Amino acid sequence: MKGKVALVIIAGLVTVPVMAEIIFDPANGRGFVGKGDVQETCGWNNQQLQMHASGVKFTADHSETYEYICEWTTGNEKNRKVHQQHKRTSYHITSNIAFEARNKKQISGFNLTGYGESVVTGSSELPNVGDRCPETGSQNNTGPDKRVTEVIGLTSSSTAFTINCPAQ
Repeated sequence: MKGKVALVIIAGLVTVPVMAEIIFDPANGRGFVGKGDVQETCGWNNQQLQMHASGVKFTADHSETYEYICEWTTGNEKNRKVHQQHKRTSYHITSNIAFEARNKKQISGFNLTGYGESVVTGSSELPNVGDRCPETGSQNNTGPDKRVTEVIGLTSSSTAFTINCPAQ
C-alpha cells in the first residue's frame, strides 16, 4: 500500500532487517528512519524526498488488552465470566530531518525524537476487585451482585509504527 508502512512490534527495541534503516524504541518513541525507507514507502526519488520531507509524519499505535473476571449468582448457580478490556493509544512521533555530514542539503533520514500528542481510545481504567462489573456490550453486567472478583491484568501488548506520506 503506497503511502504507509506499518511494523508491528511485540516488545522491545526494533531494528528492521535487510535494507531497512528503521530503528524504533516503543518505550520512548525515539529512533531513526533512513531515507530509503521513506522513499520506498512514498514511492519517491531523491528529488521528491527533498521536496516533500517536511510533510512526512510518523505515528505509533500501542494496543493493550487487559482481562478481569466477574462473578454473580443466578438462583443457586454461580456464574463466572472473563472479560477483556482494550486500550489503544495513538501517538504522533516528533522528528527532525537528518542531513548527510558532508552535504548539509542532502537528506539521510529522520531522527525520531520522542512521543508528542496522543489519543486514547477504549478505557484506560481497569476495575478493582469488589467493583461492580462494568457494562460490556449488549450484556448487562451492572447488577448489584455482579462483582469483579479477579483482575488478571495485561494479557497482550503490541505497537505498530507507521510512516505517513503527505498527499501530493
